[in-house]
Amino acid sequence: MRRINIVTTDHPNYEEIIKNKYTVTGQNPEGDRRIPKKDVLRRDVANAYYELLSAINWENEILVRGLREGLNKFLSNAFLRLNQKRKYLQGDYYSKEALRKLSLQDYSDLVYEHIVPKQKFIQRPCEEAAKEKELTLEFVTTLLEKYWHIAIITKDEDKIITRCMPNGWNGKDLFVRYQSAGVHLIPATEARNLLPRPIAQDWVSI
Repeated sequence: MRRINIVTTDHPNYEEIIKNKYTVTGQNPEGDRRIPKKDVLRRDVANAYYELLSAINWENEILVRGLREGLNKFLSNAFLRLNQKRKYLQGDYYSKEALRKLSLQDYSDLVYEHIVPKQKFIQRPCEEAAKEKELTLEFVTTLLEKYWHIAIITKDEDKIITRCMPNGWNGKDLFVRYQSAGVHLIPATEARNLLPRPIAQDWVSI
């Protein structure tokens, strides 16, 4: 199967490239020896998703239909299983009410929600490219980096958020659905300081 030469953990210059990236951006408070675990997970999932979609015979309708449920759930299941934390502690953003419940260790009525609908903006474009035999690992990775962001909100909040991005969405304002519903999201980097048991920023040594 054809591989695209981008920065993954098996890249021969991976350590040097990642070190430079996080030293320049200042994203790593511990210096240049660690990177966020979510970045490693994203790359690993992107690689697996690319291999999966590239291996499917998209002309076999019975095969594709039989795989449909698994295809729809693959990305979420992969991220959830690879991450060791509780599902509701894996968010990139949290609503104030969700944080209040988490501070009480109350996991009821919480929702693991995709800030950008994954089926339309990640899954469908990747599948269409795979059908045309034009899918690349770089394409998958780019979409995940751009659109795979998770919000932890309550069920009541979830009910008032529209299911789709507005018509004519510019592809940049990721939070437009939440802003329209009046749901304020707090980044995980700030949210962890609001909990008795902080949400840790996981780092991976390089």
